[in-house]
Amino acid sequence: MSEIKNETFNIGDRFRGLVNGDIFVVESLPKKGDEVRTPSGGRWFEKSDSVVFVCESDGKRSKVGLEMAKRLQLERIR
Repeated sequence: MSEIKNETFNIGDRFRGLVNGDIFVVESLPKKGDEVRTPSGGRWFEKSDSVVFVCESDGKRSKVGLEMAKRLQLERIR
């Protein structure tokens, strides 16, 4: 596995992608066991800890497992 780049994440943290320079913001931090409800009334539970990033340039959301997120080529910015 590659080395850990970012050990912790908090909602609102901003990161710059080292490959393409896009800016990503942490939107949420789902935890294992959290209940998720769908608009249609369904429900399920998170299977693992993860990080949800939103790309500032296009608004797309990406959900990434926490252990993988720690190793992404992202630079924390203020």
